[in-house]
This record gives sequence, structure tokens and C-alpha cells, in this order.
Amino acid sequence: MKDLLKEKIMVLDGAMGTSIQNYNLTEEDFRGERFKNFPSKLKGANELLNLTRPDIVKEIYNSYIEAGADIIETNTFNGNTISMGDYSLGDLAYEVSLEGTKLAKSAALETGKKVWIAGSVGPSNKSIGLDSSEINFDELKEAYKKQIRGILHGGGDLLLIETIFDGLNAKAAVVGAEEIFCEEGKTLPIMISATVDRFGRLLSGQTMESLVISLDRDSILSFGLNCSFGAAELLPLIHRLGKFTHKPISIYPNAGLPNEVGEYTETPQETAEILNDLIRHSGINIIGGCCGTTPKHIELIAEAVKDQTPRILRERSLEFNISGNEVLDEEGFLIVGERNNVAGSRKFARLIKEKKYDEALEISRTQVKAGAHILDLNLDDGLIDSKTEMKKYIKLLLSSADTANIPIMIDSSDFEIIEEGLKNLPSKGIVNSLSLKDGEEEFIRKAEIVKKYGAALVVMAFDEHGQADTFTKKIAISKRSYDLLLGIGFSPADIIFDTNILTIGTGEKTDRDYAKDYINSIKWIKENLPHAKTSGGLSNVSFAFRGNNPLRHAIHQVFLRLARENGLDMVIMNPAEKTIEIKKSLEDKICSLIMNTEDVLDSLLDEQIEKIISPKTAEKESDPRVQITDNLINGNKLNLTTLIDLLLKEYSPISIIQDILMEGMERVGEHFNSGKLFLPQIVKSAVIMKEAVTYLTPLIKNEKINMEHRGTIVMATVDGDVHDIGKNIVKTVLECNGYKIIDLGVMVSMDKIITAIKNEEVHGLALSGLITPSLHEMARVAKEMANEGINIPLFIGGAATSSLHTAIKIEPNYRGRVFHLTDASNTVIVLDKILGGDLEYKEAVLNSHEKLRKAYKKTEEDRSYLSLEEGFKKREKITNKVIKPSKTGVFDIKITVADIEKYIHWDIFLHDWKVKDTFKEEDILREAEKYLEILKDKKLKISARYGIFNVEKRPMDILKINGLELPMVRTQQWESSLSLADFVENEDYIGTFAVSIDTVSGKTEYEDIMYKLLGNRLTEAAAYYLETKASEVIQVKIRPAVGYPILPDHSMKKEIFDLMNIWELGVTLSSTYTMTPVHTVCGLLFFSENAKYFDLGKIDENQIESLAEFRKVDFNKMKENLGISIC
Repeated sequence: MKDLLKEKIMVLDGAMGTSIQNYNLTEEDFRGERFKNFPSKLKGANELLNLTRPDIVKEIYNSYIEAGADIIETNTFNGNTISMGDYSLGDLAYEVSLEGTKLAKSAALETGKKVWIAGSVGPSNKSIGLDSSEINFDELKEAYKKQIRGILHGGGDLLLIETIFDGLNAKAAVVGAEEIFCEEGKTLPIMISATVDRFGRLLSGQTMESLVISLDRDSILSFGLNCSFGAAELLPLIHRLGKFTHKPISIYPNAGLPNEVGEYTETPQETAEILNDLIRHSGINIIGGCCGTTPKHIELIAEAVKDQTPRILRERSLEFNISGNEVLDEEGFLIVGERNNVAGSRKFARLIKEKKYDEALEISRTQVKAGAHILDLNLDDGLIDSKTEMKKYIKLLLSSADTANIPIMIDSSDFEIIEEGLKNLPSKGIVNSLSLKDGEEEFIRKAEIVKKYGAALVVMAFDEHGQADTFTKKIAISKRSYDLLLGIGFSPADIIFDTNILTIGTGEKTDRDYAKDYINSIKWIKENLPHAKTSGGLSNVSFAFRGNNPLRHAIHQVFLRLARENGLDMVIMNPAEKTIEIKKSLEDKICSLIMNTEDVLDSLLDEQIEKIISPKTAEKESDPRVQITDNLINGNKLNLTTLIDLLLKEYSPISIIQDILMEGMERVGEHFNSGKLFLPQIVKSAVIMKEAVTYLTPLIKNEKINMEHRGTIVMATVDGDVHDIGKNIVKTVLECNGYKIIDLGVMVSMDKIITAIKNEEVHGLALSGLITPSLHEMARVAKEMANEGINIPLFIGGAATSSLHTAIKIEPNYRGRVFHLTDASNTVIVLDKILGGDLEYKEAVLNSHEKLRKAYKKTEEDRSYLSLEEGFKKREKITNKVIKPSKTGVFDIKITVADIEKYIHWDIFLHDWKVKDTFKEEDILREAEKYLEILKDKKLKISARYGIFNVEKRPMDILKINGLELPMVRTQQWESSLSLADFVENEDYIGTFAVSIDTVSGKTEYEDIMYKLLGNRLTEAAAYYLETKASEVIQVKIRPAVGYPILPDHSMKKEIFDLMNIWELGVTLSSTYTMTPVHTVCGLLFFSENAKYFDLGKIDENQIESLAEFRKVDFNKMKENLGISIC
């Protein structure tokens, strides 16, 4: 295969999942005869089809071979024990992988052409790096091994570890594969393919370049990218990847991205045309398709690569490469920060023992800010669980923006602790250290393990006879170690020698040559051991002078200069140690001490060192401009007013705001847009900016501030909607990116919006809405703006909105361009393009909306509905057993934050903060815990009430409760029809509920957003807690909330309020059925054993008309109350 890739571009197949979906398989197809009575649902377990519908799987393989694919992926993407375990099929991982590979092999052999079989190994649905509590390295590795063994036994030619979103998962797969190869005595080349964001980063924050160097080894055939986006967005990243690796590279993109109706709309011709430039310029070695691509896509790609030259592979260069989330880009001398060492720093040791991790992490951050290129981490202490602390602290370093990009040196005398560190390091770090102390066999065994995890290695000059203390011993041990390492395939560029910096100046004759011998040994290593690096611990050299810090400082500086001149590559030291000016007479004496040319010890001890050395001017206190910018980027309030006071000595208040603070915020915006900062950090930066401006404002007097902005945007949550959390987040992000925001607030009337636009020089309007009635109001505002002759760009966002609704209901009513915004980072990009006059982008959005409208129209034309009458006839045959509650009536529940804390759904909270599946998860969770404690102290008011009533089911799915009639909605798209009313007998019981939590305002935007997002989760947790309490009276089966798809009619809130007199809890309901406080939810409780959540789908106009007639409202108002999701 390696030789073939030099001759031609190899074609990989397309999407397996898309092809399977096109067969419209049923649950029975997945079950087959073998799993006919299996207790769990199996539809969706695609790998199971290798056993139950092998004919279809083989048919798909054949379709791609006929299309021209040279490489066929096996139907084993989720064939590991963990992913299969989601269907209770974990024990079938080996079998499905074996059979899926044998099917592919059989299909290939039948064609008579050479087709390579690539065993597909997906990432699993777990993450070692992101969800540390769920799974560890060894567990995931073992899950992969069963899958890989099946692929190997089935006759696979390659392994394709693909769609990598976490580098640690990928490392577990590679390590597991190599263990299998060793056990089976057979190897397969491994392809590596990652899925990245537009900056080339995995979800874990690691760059694709860091992933490459952490996994690069002889077993790896190629590196590449798949999934992610369409081909157009991946091409710049592929060009970047091609410049970085000497290995073949692959690309297999999606067919664009799915539209609002779930379809991939990029045609085979479009995909092939986009990829053609890459093909014609010899920029690729392996090419194919991912999600949404079909045999036709592959056919056109195969035609495009005929007679084309593959990317030429450059020769491998032996370079020293290590990484954190980013590759260390430093060609000069390297400083390894020494203060994260429990043996060398009493403060760090104390903080770790007391589990004050935030304070310990601040030591690490300080090291990086002071100039450390690498962080040495040593947690060897008899009073702590060093293995556990090593794992935890590496996770902490990876979770902090200040330290995540920095390579880690895992430092321990216990190899078990070293290996634990390696199992938690997704990037390529350094092991410190191994030696020949326990003999060659043990040295080689441990070195093989270090190599397995892809780390560089520090080798100490120590052998079976002890520590090397002379030049002769140092070079002999180094040469012996070097030869042994090269013998097991260790790259010489990954070997770092520490030949022992020993203490001088003790007064003993034995130590006088220690420093000289060290310096001479590193010179010898650089001349005789090609590509090897050298290192050492600086503080050892002056240990005899402890207590005399000025002299130690001077010795360090002179020793370091001499060592660097002779080839020292890196040093372990305190990076905060500043460069000092040393008088020539003192420097000469220290040189004599180090090189043992003259006995100067007594003379040195008599010197008054502090009087003849002084810090260099260049190393004096950092410029306050730089410090305040760092504060903004890191969201750090420390010394904020002190720094401003320093700046006021040189600059006017206006200049500080306009030139220094605004420039700093631009940096913040750049970091956010490039993926280096996340939403919580940028909100904190905005808080610091506001505090700084507030401090300066009283000093400005009559001077006018004329800040330059990138544009002015009016923002508003539309009339009838009180939700503003998303709007506030976007506002903060835009302000950090240099936009002026006029925020009109919530419940903003159409007239107020239009007046604001007319009264200001506005470049765009952003409308937000969370509830479905807001969609109608947005369309109304757009139409009125068009009537008023306004045509500024209109931006639509919020939980209720979608590109589909924007294209269908808003854009046709407006004169200007309309853009749907999905999240905060997307907003900045869109605004920059629109206000920057990017005509190509505007045209692309217009075309996209037109495609959406056509797709929607076609879907609507193709969609068939059961009539209401047919729906009643074809409703599911359900017989409900009437369960009598122990009591009926309306009941209040006392709830505290402590009661419901354990029910919080943290995944959604992390998603709301835009940090889900990123290295910032743990940071934001720790913050959330602090604010939860504050809410407990505040005794947050949580109101919860439920009712249990007799209910009478009337014709047409009407539920009559205490004289009030509530109409349920019935499905009309499926062969059998279902309504919530089907879970109620003619005379039965039903429940209602409402939960409301008081709004808590923060002192800053960050606190405000934190409280609101916590409020959302606490509301849901409280509703679940209410359900458990109601179940003590009668078991609750489902708890649908009003406004959700299964219970879409917002006007039903009024009946629920009336039934339980919710008004007396202090909750109000607007004319558009918005509940206040904003953290309020209400709904129904169903008790039948048959009750379940289901997909309501779309309903036709006849049912909407029927509901409107019953509600005594017009047709359009009824549609507004129901929402676009079902209408």
C-alpha cells in the first residue's frame, strides 16, 4: 500500500450510514430471526446488520466497488464493546466486526479487482479526555481490542481509526491495535482521520498537528480529515496538514452539511468539482466521502482522480517535536518550569495535599506567563495518592487556557505513576526519566512502554553502579543508553540526556570537576550522538550556597551561559528567575569555580554579591499595558485598579479606554474567534472591561469618548417573550469583538424596534426569541420594516428559530437580507462577512434559503396525511388500566436547591455555555458549584404545585377536567395514529403541574448568565423532583410540558393556571402565553402504563382549523400558538 500511494490517488468509499438509511429498514430487519425476542430496541445498531441483513451490507459494499472505490470501509464503525453496549450487545463486538470484515472481503473477491479492506474503528460515544469520570484509558483500549481483533481475523487489509474528536481516544485505539498485532503476530497499516472545527482543532481543543505528532509511528500509514463539514471548508485544513506531515494524507468530507429537513444537498457534481482543485494540484493521496455521500459521489471522484498524480511524499526529517494542545513552536533554548514539583516547592506540595487545585493551577499559570515552554510535573509524595493526583492534575492543566497548549514533562521515580500520566496525556509529552539503574532488560521494557504512548524520553546518566559523576562515566552511560534505545526503534530526536548537574562549591575536592564534566559531557553528546537533546536541573549546581540567593542567582546565570555555548538544549529551572547584570570581576570568579581553573571559593564567599549585581533594565516590572491586556484575556481582576492608576501617569482616561482597553478586547475577540477562548472566558473579559471603564468614567469629566466600532447593532427579544439569555451572550461576544450594541431588552414592541432603527445609524437588527409564538412576531416585525422602507441586514436567533423558518416565513416578507444565527461564534463570523461587504457569502446564503424553500415545498408536496377521521379509525389499540390515586386535589411541595441539586442535567448546562465536549468543562462545572452554594445561602424561592383530578375523555381527543376542556393533538403522518388522549380512559385521572423559580440577578454579565443557565437546569430538576413526589400518590409515567412538540398548544397554559390557581404563586402569563418568572414550566401528568413520549410529526390544516374552532381563535393565531415544528 505504501508503494501504491506513491503511484496513484486511492479512492475511498462513501457513507455507510446514508446508504443504510436509504433502505428504510424496520426494527424487524435489525432483529432478524436470531434477535426476534431481544428485550431492547435494536433499530439503529447498524453493525448488527452484518449478522441479520448481510445481503444489504454486501450490496452496499458492491455499490461502492462498482463506483470505483479502491478502499472499502467495513460496517464496523461502532463495533466496539462500549457503543454496542448501548444496545445491550457489547458481547457481540468481536462477532459483528469479524462478519462485517468477511462480508467486505467476500464482496471484493467477487469483483476480481484489487480492493483494499479498511476496518472502520469509530471514536465510540465516550471520551477519556472529556468525560474522565465515565471511562479510563485501559477500559476504552480493551473495548477497541475486541473490535480490532475481529477486523484482523476477518481479513482486513488496513485499520481506519476515524472521526477522531479526542486525541486520547485515538491513542487508546492505536495502542490497542499495536497490542493486538503483537499478540497475533500480524500487523495492519493504520490510517488516522480526525474531525475538526474550522480552526483545525478537535473537540478536546487539541490541534490536528498536535494529534499527528502524538500518534506518529511506523505503524501509521496516513493522516487525514473526515466528516466535520463539506469539502470546501476542509480544503484549507488539508493544505495545512500536508505541509506538516511526511506521511500520505486523506480527505473524505461530508456532502456539505444537512439542511433543516435533514437532507445533504451537495450534489455529486458539486463535491467532485470542489475536490478537483486538490486533485489536479497533486495535493492528496487518499480521497473519498463521509456523511451524505453516495456511490454516485464516489463514481465522480474516481473519474476525477484518473491519471492524476498523488501528493509527493517528502523525506522524513528527524526533528524534536513535542506538544500540548498545540505543537511547541520554539526552535531555540527551552525552559522547563520546575515549580509544579511537590519535592521542590513546599507551597505546591501543600496545595496538592489540601486539594486546593485552583491555587496550585495558578502556580502553573505563573510559570507559563514567566516564560516556561514546558511544565515539569512531579507528584511523588508518600502522603498523597500520587497516581490519582497525577491523573487529576494533568486534566486540570488541559482544562486551563493558559496551560493547555504547553507540553508536559511527567516526572516521577515510580514508573507506575509515569504510565498513569501517559494514559491521560493526549498530546506528546516528555517522560522524566529512565536510567540503567536496574539493568538493560528493565530499561528496555520501560522504554518500550514510553515509545508505545508516543512520548519523548529523558535518560539519566545512572547505571547499575550508581550515578555518573565523571566525564568518562557520563558519556559511557549515555552512549550505551542511546544504542539500546535505537535498537528498539526509538527515534534519536526523542532522546534527551540529563548527565547530572551536581553540586559544586562544597569545599570537597571531589566536587570541583562536577560542573566542568557536565558541560563537557553535553558537548560530547551533541558531537557524537546525532539528533539527541540535552537537559539538566539548574538549581542543583548551586545547592551548596543555599541561603545566599544573590550568589546562587549569579552562579545559575554564568553556568547556563557556559552550558548553552556547549550544546545544552533545555533546562529545568524557575522561569521567573530574572536575568541580572554581573560585573566582569565576579563573572570571571564564577567561571573559574565552574570550570575548576582556579580555587576561588573563599574569595566568592567574601563577596558582597547583592552590591555588585543588578537586575537588567529589560527585565524590570512588566509594562502595565501588557498586564492589563493579559487581565482582559484571562478574565482576571487582580490589581485592575492598580494597573489603571499606573497607566494614568502616562495616558489620559479616554486614551486608556480607546487605545489600550479596546485593543485588549480586540485580542480577546481574536482569541475567541480562533478557538483559543471559550464563552465563559469571554464573558469574564467583558466584565473586566466594564469594571475598568466604570473606574475611569468619573475622571473623564467633559471629554467625549469617540470609540471606533466595527458596526452598530440593535438587539431585541420580541414582544411577548421575556427570554434574553441567548441574546445577552451574543451581545457580550459582539461587544468583545468591537461592535456597538443597542440592547432594547425583552418584550420589545414592534414600534419601539422600528423607532430605535430610525433614530440611530444602525448597521443591523438582531431579533431573538425562545418560544414559538415569537416566530410569528419576528415575521410581523420584518414585514412592517419592509413597509417602512427599512432594508438593513436582519439577523434572527434564539432557541425557537431555524434556518428553515427564516427562509420560509421571514425572508419573503422583507426587502433586505435575512440571516439565521446559530451561536455566538457564528454570529461574529456572519456579521463580519455581511458588514464587510462579502457579496459571495450573501449570495451563498440567498441560494441556501432558496434551496431550503424548494426542499420544504417538495417535502410538503410529498407528505401525506391521515385525515382526522382516518386517524381516529387507525389509532393505536391501547387499553389503559385505570389506577386510582391515594388522594386527589392540589398540592404544594417545599423544595430547596439542596433537594434537587443531584437531578441537574449538567450536559445541557455545558452545552448552553458552549463548552460541552471541550477541555473547559471542568472549569465551568467548578464555577457552577460555587454559584449553587450561593443560591443555597440565598434560600432561593422555588414554587412547585401539582394537581390530581378526575378526567373525562370526550370525542375528538378532548380531556375535560373540572369543567375545563383541553384539546389534545393527534398524529397524522404515520400508519397508526396516536394522541396523548389515547393514554386516558373515558373516566380516569390526570395530573397537572407547575414549577417556578425566582429570578436571581448577578452583579456582572457573567454572574447574570451563570444564574440564568443554572435557573434553567434547576427548573427542570425541580419538575423531576415534583414528579417523584406526585408518584408517591400515583405513579407518574410521563410529564409533558406545554410548548414542547408533544404538547404544543401554548394557550393550554391558561387552563393549567386556572385549574391550580398558579396566579397566587406570583406567576403571570402574557397575552402570548409567556410565563414570568422566566424559569417557569407547566404541563400534564399521565399515569397509564402505556403512556410514552412520541413523535407528533406534522399536522394538516384541517386539524389546525378544528383546534382553532374549538379554541375560538382564527386559523393564524392557532398556528402561532402551535408553532412551526408541527404546522
